[in-house]
Amino acid sequence: MVRPSLLTALLLSSLALAPGCSPEEPHSHEEFPGRAITFHTAKSELFAEHPFLVVDREAPFAAHMTDLRDFSPLTEGRMEVLLTAPDGGVEAFAVEGVLRPGIFRPVVKPRAPGSYRLSFRVTSKDFSDVIEAGTVEVHPNGASAWAAAPEAAENPGEISFLKEQQWKIPFATRVVEQGSLEDGVTLAGTVKPESGREVAMVAPATGRIAVGHGRLPRLGDTVKAGEVLAALTPSADTESDRASLSQAVEEAEASLRQARRDLDRAARLVAQQAAPEKRAEEARTRVSRAEAALKATKQRLSAKRATLSGSAELSEESYLLKAPISGTVVAATLVPGSFVEAGAPLYHVVDLSRVWVEARVPEDALNRIAGAKRAEVTLPGAETVTVGGQRGGLVTVGGVLDSATRTAPAIFAVPNPNGRFRIGMTAEVRALTGATSPAPVVLRSAVVDDNGRPIAYVQTGGESFERRELVLGVKQGDSVQVTAGLEVGERLVTQGGYEIRLSTLSDAVPAHGHAH
Repeated sequence: MVRPSLLTALLLSSLALAPGCSPEEPHSHEEFPGRAITFHTAKSELFAEHPFLVVDREAPFAAHMTDLRDFSPLTEGRMEVLLTAPDGGVEAFAVEGVLRPGIFRPVVKPRAPGSYRLSFRVTSKDFSDVIEAGTVEVHPNGASAWAAAPEAAENPGEISFLKEQQWKIPFATRVVEQGSLEDGVTLAGTVKPESGREVAMVAPATGRIAVGHGRLPRLGDTVKAGEVLAALTPSADTESDRASLSQAVEEAEASLRQARRDLDRAARLVAQQAAPEKRAEEARTRVSRAEAALKATKQRLSAKRATLSGSAELSEESYLLKAPISGTVVAATLVPGSFVEAGAPLYHVVDLSRVWVEARVPEDALNRIAGAKRAEVTLPGAETVTVGGQRGGLVTVGGVLDSATRTAPAIFAVPNPNGRFRIGMTAEVRALTGATSPAPVVLRSAVVDDNGRPIAYVQTGGESFERRELVLGVKQGDSVQVTAGLEVGERLVTQGGYEIRLSTLSDAVPAHGHAH
């Protein structure tokens, strides 16, 4: 890119004149006209200012070199300016090192007039590039240079933003490309547990809570299916006091002793063939019943003592409360020794490795999203997650409209391996419904809000920019289509546009040019 200009800061008369210049040569005591050029390669940007070239006259260049890997200035190295004649002859003019970070100051003094191919060769420790800068004319004398100078043309819309300003801030540009984005419908949604991945555990009986193994799980703990979360020791019959239960134990023990004596007597009679075998079987049955009755009565007494003392002890009658599924404990209020009623909530376990996002779909968008195979789901302050195929996607669209809101629910399954999606969170869902027609596509970071209007800045030269008002189209991820305001192939500021806008609001920034 070549921009003619009068470089008064660069082209001092002491550099423009050579000994023995002809007194009749016009403008012999004035600066030569100059130009500014901007060229990009895959690796670098060259912005150079220099006077028109005249035979045997020194022409100082101010060459700004930007490393496009991070848009930083080159801080060291060697630059060669090459003039290649049509016959292949080359004149080279080199400079070692930079005047200041990013700025090389080679001086060119051509030997013969004519049209030359201009190129720059830059090398440093970790960087090398060759920039082809088109053709340049070497004039036989100053009069020829002045005759070739075009009239200065002012562009009232041009914004100056110097390299020194660009290098001090996060700054980047990119060529506008044409592309297609996926159209879609944007919906508001809420994160919910996936069907079948949520279990509420309740107390199977009235009793006291005891630790099953280790400690009681707490809110946020991860548990595995079958893991013992707690134990519940049922309470004894509240209508029986401890004295009555103690008496019942003594009576059960006495009944067991009597049943065993009866069994011994029956066994002797059967051995003497004085009684049938049936009598011994009946005696053994009475012993078994007495043993069971004694065991049950003792357990009731133990549970009664635990209830009265406020403790919880595991017993043969305790319930081991096991996790039905693997997941995360999202509700838990138990402490060891706490008393719970039958049916009271104990734990709420949810498998968060995959969740649902339920969104409400307006009536007029139902048919559009019905065939959506992919969707973008965004949590506040987090990166967008794309779902579809093996990674979730649209599960179902409700078949019944809400009469008040005229919406129907749509369910989207979302993988959640890192647990960022938490139950109850709000999320934005963009159901992707198909590709758009090709149009310029830019990064969203390139779009600047100017009092509610979307704008962007196009780089027209190394230090010159143009403000463009945009009409935006479909947005997808970090990209957005522009239906008006930009052309494919233009170089757009993708980082630093806000700072350029601020510079236009301040009188402290020079409108054009600068001295080096």
